[in-house]
Amino acid sequence: PSPILSGLVGSEMCIRDRFTNGSGLEIEQSTAATLRIQRSGADAGELFMSSTGFHLKDLSHGTMTLGTANTERVRIISTGVGMD
Repeated sequence: PSPILSGLVGSEMCIRDRFTNGSGLEIEQSTAATLRIQRSGADAGELFMSSTGFHLKDLSHGTMTLGTANTERVRIISTGVGMD
């Protein structure tokens, strides 16, 4: 695979746009490989893989929604889960 970004100072992280089967975005790190999506100086969320499993977290006080066919199917709020 050809790295699009690697060798970051003080890090063992590698980001690739191609992998063995297919293409896309791969983030690899020896501890927890994390993708953080954040509005400039505001709300953020993380998708990461660690030794304990796969995690999806809302780091703000917002809601998390999951959907199919462009329709919201599940909404997770700070007090629990709601379904349509």
